[in-house]
Amino acid sequence: MKSIKNDEKIILQQKIIHLGAEVKRLTADVKRLNSKSLLKNIEKQKDEYEIKIHFLKDQLEKLQEEGNEKVSKLQGEIAQYKGELAKQKEEHQGKLVTISKEVHHLKQEYDQAMKENKILHSELATLKKELDKQSTINMDLEKEYEMVKETVKGLLVKIESSNQAQEGYHKIAEVNNELELENQNLRKIIAELEEEINTQSTTNLEEKKPSTQIPEEDPRIQSWFYNNVKKDT
Repeated sequence: MKSIKNDEKIILQQKIIHLGAEVKRLTADVKRLNSKSLLKNIEKQKDEYEIKIHFLKDQLEKLQEEGNEKVSKLQGEIAQYKGELAKQKEEHQGKLVTISKEVHHLKQEYDQAMKENKILHSELATLKKELDKQSTINMDLEKEYEMVKETVKGLLVKIESSNQAQEGYHKIAEVNNELELENQNLRKIIAELEEEINTQSTTNLEEKKPSTQIPEEDPRIQSWFYNNVKKDT
């Protein structure tokens, strides 16, 4: 639409220029011919041309006014679009900053989780080593108990075969009973230690705190036989 108006404007301008040139030519002809009838026709034609020129000028001014209004309107729309674009750009930049902060925060949380996971794996490995060590201790205690038991049996056989005094026999019997009680106590202590290790492992994994305490061997886990009976014999 704007292109058509511009074309019409150019055509009108060309017509005005052409008519102006025609008027000048006719005026020159009037002066040259100096004829009344021709002069009247020329004057009449001149008036018609001038009227047409005024009409065309009015149309040209009207088109120019319409064009100026459209230009102003377009400029206003362009300014509005620019304002909206700047606003959207600012909003997008704010969102990008927020997203960037969230991504950074999530990365920090991920790194922290990886560190904690590494610590937990280390704790688990340590607890497994402690459990293996405790299992080895338990096996050693079982072997020691069997050795003590066999020793007691040997003593009983020797006492019976050598017809020692009844007092000695009763003493060995008491020792055997005490050893049996000691064995029961040892088994109870071993069960408590295993339960304590399992409980400590579960607690460490839940609380995510490194465990630095290594369960010490209970002083009670010592051969009662070697501390008491052996030195007596």
